[in-house]
Amino acid sequence: MTAKRIDHVFMVRLWAETTGESAQPDWRGMVEHAASGQRRYFTSLDDLTAFLQAQLAASIAPPADRDAVLPSVSCP
Repeated sequence: MTAKRIDHVFMVRLWAETTGESAQPDWRGMVEHAASGQRRYFTSLDDLTAFLQAQLAASIAPPADRDAVLPSVSCP
């Protein structure tokens, strides 16, 4: 049996934003899937993880499901 390898490349950018109300910064981020160009902004690791899981699931979906729209991850 031959193993099939599927590679994905993601660019993740993180930055801290401070407001006058708090001394602690709020972390923000952006993730982009290199092959599709899909990009999402996030404010939590859960949002980042949801985007990554959707991209990876789409790559191993049966051929009939490959044209399905990926769920959108919204950020405040």
